[in-house]
Amino acid sequence: MNQRSTTLIIALSTLAAVATGKTIRGGEHHRELQRNRIIGGLEAQEDRYSFAVSLQDRIG
Repeated sequence: MNQRSTTLIIALSTLAAVATGKTIRGGEHHRELQRNRIIGGLEAQEDRYSFAVSLQDRIG
């Protein structure tokens, strides 16, 4: 490989790592994942409970 190809691969790898990191940490969300996906659940009033529960599916 030449230097230009190597630089391009490094730049694209870095961008992919940054984008993945933001998604994992909650920086950017897919529109589909922002929908309410709890079937038959009720939305709790803010600050009503002093604890939090993490619900996850195979997407995360």
